[in-house]
Amino acid sequence: MTTDRYQRGMDRMMDLVAGGQANTFDHAKLVESYKDLDPELADYIISFAFGDIYSRSRQVLITNLLPDIISVIGNECRYR
Repeated sequence: MTTDRYQRGMDRMMDLVAGGQANTFDHAKLVESYKDLDPELADYIISFAFGDIYSRSRQVLITNLLPDIISVIGNECRYR
């Protein structure tokens, strides 16, 4: 079943791998090979990881990740 999230994920995955490495490895075939493990796994990876997470704007990713990175650094400094 192709949803909007799935299509957005496929588009984003193709955008990410469209650089110089695109000719050496077929990412779509890799994700489709996960269907042997679970029929819905490939859909989940494309829909969630690429469709929801990697499709976010760069500003949203930076804003959401920065507090996490700072807290990890803070915890590392505290335990040294």
